[in-house]
Amino acid sequence: MCKAHRLIAAVLGAACLLSLSACSGQEGPEGESSSPAGQSNASTTGGTEGPGTQPPVTNDVNPLTGVADITPGASVRPIALMVENSSTARPQLGLDEADVFLEAETEGGITRIMAVFAGASRVPDEIGPLRSARSPFVTVAQSLDAVYCHAGGSTLGLANIQKFGLDDVNFLSNASQAGWRDPELSSQRGTEHSLLSGGQKLTDFITGQGYAASTDNPSPFQFDSPKAGDGLGNKVQLSFSGLQRVCFLYDEATQLYNKYNGTLDKMEPHVMVDGTQIAVTNVVIMYDEKYNEDADHINFRLNAGDGVFLTGGTSRNIRWTRTADRLSFTKEDGSALSFNPGKTYICLVTQGNRVATILQ
Repeated sequence: MCKAHRLIAAVLGAACLLSLSACSGQEGPEGESSSPAGQSNASTTGGTEGPGTQPPVTNDVNPLTGVADITPGASVRPIALMVENSSTARPQLGLDEADVFLEAETEGGITRIMAVFAGASRVPDEIGPLRSARSPFVTVAQSLDAVYCHAGGSTLGLANIQKFGLDDVNFLSNASQAGWRDPELSSQRGTEHSLLSGGQKLTDFITGQGYAASTDNPSPFQFDSPKAGDGLGNKVQLSFSGLQRVCFLYDEATQLYNKYNGTLDKMEPHVMVDGTQIAVTNVVIMYDEKYNEDADHINFRLNAGDGVFLTGGTSRNIRWTRTADRLSFTKEDGSALSFNPGKTYICLVTQGNRVATILQ
């Protein structure tokens, strides 16, 4: 700094000392300091811009949850993974981290769960056990334009992947590139219950396949400020089959529904290997017609129907529709249905099991 500049700086410094209010922070309305003692304005605003500084980064909104938790520039092409849900497969790994869950009967009264993430980067380091494709999930994956991840599949399920032109990851064909067999799970549960994958593996494989990193298909959900239904909704028990029943219990403290397997009088928390329980903001029950697509496997019509929506400890009757490029939900009268920002659990239930026990 030249002498002239140092002289000017000294004069300005002296002037500042003569004006304590100017040096200790500007006063706000009614004499309150605009910055608390010991805290600069930069810490309350996220940083002031200047030479050599960068403006604060704002996350993008997750289209599946309405929460701003997507790193700018990250892929927002949905990734849908088929996760086994038999008693042998539980507890699972990483399933609880999904943005959206879809559970439905597949065969023999058992269900599978399609774990949907807004993008490959959101898939945890370990998720599984992963199993084969089934037709209802392939159909919904088409509506989401999701990259569908599976380990083989039923005859019609595999045929529909080709028919619908889905981008997919078949772990039976690409196990070493996109996933791996966990030796501990294999020894404890059997080889068929040991297939895992993770976010980095999937990202590398999907990138290598040249799959699109975004989609034009809209989110199934519209998010708004908290909305409540007009019915009871603190507890719900529903039946996928005679073998698989589940419950959701609302926790007022967390404002989340905790998921349980079993009935209200005999239920077990649906937890992961690390003990984390599945918990969601919204629960959707979609009623639809079930039929046997072959001698072994269950399918659903998946065109349109009615159902129940639970959020915030309340419930309401709803309508749903599905096309090749969209899954959407409305109120019973056809008007817009708003979801609370957060995760959603969708239960696809046969018309024959319409009676869900909803209690206060």
